[in-house]
Amino acid sequence: MPDGISNALIDDAVSKAVQLGLCFLKDRLQTRHVPFAFTPAPIARSIVDQLETVAPLLGRLTQALASRDELLQAVHAPLAAGDSFFAEMLSMHHELHRDPGRLLRVPLLLQRSDFMLDQQLGLRLVECNSIAAGMAPFGEQIHKLHAYLGKRWPAELAQFHTQEPGELLPNPATANMARAINDAALQIAGDSDAEDVPGFLMVVQENEDNVFDQQLLEQALEQLGLRTYRRTFRQLHGQLSSGPDNSLQLEDCGRIHVVYLRAGYQYQDYLATDLDTRRCCDALRETRLFVRRRHPAPPGLMCNCDYMAESPGGS
Repeated sequence: MPDGISNALIDDAVSKAVQLGLCFLKDRLQTRHVPFAFTPAPIARSIVDQLETVAPLLGRLTQALASRDELLQAVHAPLAAGDSFFAEMLSMHHELHRDPGRLLRVPLLLQRSDFMLDQQLGLRLVECNSIAAGMAPFGEQIHKLHAYLGKRWPAELAQFHTQEPGELLPNPATANMARAINDAALQIAGDSDAEDVPGFLMVVQENEDNVFDQQLLEQALEQLGLRTYRRTFRQLHGQLSSGPDNSLQLEDCGRIHVVYLRAGYQYQDYLATDLDTRRCCDALRETRLFVRRRHPAPPGLMCNCDYMAESPGGS
């Protein structure tokens, strides 16, 4: 193995990573590249086939569990006493589902499943994220980075391979997510005879660092023809209204057909220092409930698996 990585290779790799949007936002005005490996991890084709079989099953399982409102309440109720914020999340769930048949939301199933490959135990499920399928665009971009480095620095990278390199496995995660969201938006627009250009709203956290990942998805959606908007709960407060057929309307933007919640899962998402501090959490809580009561409501799950598999056969 080599003693180190040349500065020229490091500089070129970092520059390409930044160009591909593999970045976090730092201090609002600066960016830093995300951590990445110079070479992809080896994975056998049989393991890839297994992942592609398991991923849809996980999606169906999560979908089935998510539809069992009473089961979710019963399973999680004992946890509410130990965390006031979790108790409030459970309370919102109960408030939304206490009147069966009245909730108009149409869930778009987006889910990110993370796996680790243990040499003795095989595939281990690390996380099944049915809240927000983030990092999918980074998975796609790292494939592009590895493809670039393999062509630009073949001799240098060959020193870091532990076995014979295999074929890079494409990871079209962004395109798959964008296509699913676009198809859902078009279906909603068609069902309601709405305008020809559907609207997509991503509810985000204030001052978060993981904006490039989200923007890569937005760009893919815009290329498909959707109108895209980013708002925090605070920004949405006072800007939402109901339209025909109980649709969701965003001030100066028109109808929103798909909402993607990338916020609302931590206490800080419901704080607003410019509102009455005694009531700001209640106000932003009602903003979230207002969104979820419109037709359609936000996607929270994902059917296709977003896993970091780069090179069947070894690379």
